[in-house]
Formats: sequence, C-alpha cells, structure tokens
Amino acid sequence: MSPAEPKGAKASGKPKIDRLASAYAAVDAVVRDHRENFARFSWLLPKDTRQDLFTLYAYCRTADDASDDPGTPAERLNALSIIEQHLLNAVSGGDGVSFYPAVAEMIHRRQLPQEEFLNLLNAFRWDQTHTDWESLAELEAYCRWSANPVGRLVLGIFYSHDFAVKHYNAADKICTGLQLVNFWQDVKRDFDSGRIYLPRDLRDKHGVDNATLQRSNASDGYKALLKELCDITETVFNDGRAGLASLRGITGFTIDWFATCGLILIENIRDLDYDTLSIRPTVSKLDRINAAIHSLSR
Repeated sequence: MSPAEPKGAKASGKPKIDRLASAYAAVDAVVRDHRENFARFSWLLPKDTRQDLFTLYAYCRTADDASDDPGTPAERLNALSIIEQHLLNAVSGGDGVSFYPAVAEMIHRRQLPQEEFLNLLNAFRWDQTHTDWESLAELEAYCRWSANPVGRLVLGIFYSHDFAVKHYNAADKICTGLQLVNFWQDVKRDFDSGRIYLPRDLRDKHGVDNATLQRSNASDGYKALLKELCDITETVFNDGRAGLASLRGITGFTIDWFATCGLILIENIRDLDYDTLSIRPTVSKLDRINAAIHSLSR
C-alpha cells in the first residue's frame, strides 16, 4: 500500500465500482425514457464526454420532473429537497442512491461547480411560488438559475475549468436566449397552466392584460409586445454566438446549432405575425437540418 492510499481502500474499491456501475445504469434508464435533441449527435463524442452529458441530463430531467409533479407545491418542494440531499450526500462521499454517485464522481473529476447543480434546484423552487414576473430583468435573473447553469456545466464537461470560466458569459447568453424564446413560444400553454412569463411592465406598456391572453387570437398590443421581446432575445442570441465563435469541432457545432435553432424559432414567430396565442410556433425537422448546415459552415 502506498503512503497516500487510505487504509482499507482495496477492500472498499469493488463496492465503489459497483455503486458507479449501478449509477450509470440509472443514468442510462433516464436517457432512454427521455430522448432529447442532444442525443442526436452524442455518438460523435468521446465515450466519457457522452456519458457525462447523459449524467448531467439525468440530474436535470429528474429535478424538472419533480418540479412539474402533479402534487401540491409543498410536495414538489419536498421532492426537490430530497434531490438536494441525495446530491450533497453523494458529493461528500456517502454511499449515494440511483444516479447520484455518477453525478458526484463527475463533479470531482471535471472540477464542476457544485453550486450550479444547486442553482437549478433553486430555480425549480422559485417555480413553486412565482406565477408572474414583474420585469424582464427579474425573468433574466430567473434564467441565471434555471438555464445558465446547464451551459456552464456543459462547458465544464468539454473543457478545462479555467477555459470554461472564460466563456461563461457567452454561454449564459445562449442559454438565457433559449429559455426566453421557449417562453414566447408557449405563452398560451403557460397561461392555461396558471403561469405568465411575459414581463408585467412590458405587458402594461402594450396594454396586454389577462383578458388579452385568454383570447384565441392576438391583439395588436400583444403582437407589439412579442415583437419587442423577440428583438431583445435575438440580440441576446447573437451576442452569445459571437462570444463562442472560436469554439470548433463537435462542441462548437452543437452549441451553435442550439442557438441557431433558437433564432429560427424567433423567425417562425415573426412569420406568424407574432400571434403565438392561436398557433404554437415550432422548429421543424427541416428547420433543424438547415440550422445544422448553417452551424457547420460558420
């Protein structure tokens, strides 16, 4: 035994390996149940990078599902607290359950910021108490918890800690842009579920009240509001893309592809004359292919 090797390390090695194997199996089960866009290009990535992305996805998806559980807000908050306890226990060296040992191992190996995992939980907690937003600044603050941690953690998986930190600001813009355009896309769906993500101060500016959002088609004020929000979001996307333009390979392509899909969604909203109340805009398969071609040729 080397001086640096703790007593009993060899005896405990196999259980640790078994825990990780079980954790990775739990990760794979979540990914199989929830196939997302990132999986389309995952086969191009090195195996360890692909596995870490799946591990991050399993954590985010589990927290998101807990936040949207049909139970009461108190029950959802309790579920989020349990997720936090499992994470902190695994990171501190506890036995861990489900996929959490894999998350903890990834955090230590990649030097990922633990607080970003906790920030995601804070965003989901905020969802249980906030159903309306006073301003775009408040909504962007929410995005700093709900969306930006994912971009920072993805950078940390692909790159060294120091390199990732230098690109946080640009990644934040792309993640915030994606979150915002999803809000503009789903105004009707969110309103029907009791949530309004259109900033109140801008709603007041354009004369958009709850009665407006209950309509089956958009008023002129609603269209003016969506136009202003789409213009702002487009600038956020373009700033983020410019900041990450130096990233090449599959990493740079994938990040730019997501951003380009977000910009295409904005264009599709414009093509509907900003009426996202009567029709929910989407990004079609052809749109995604065109976005991929654009990102490959940048």
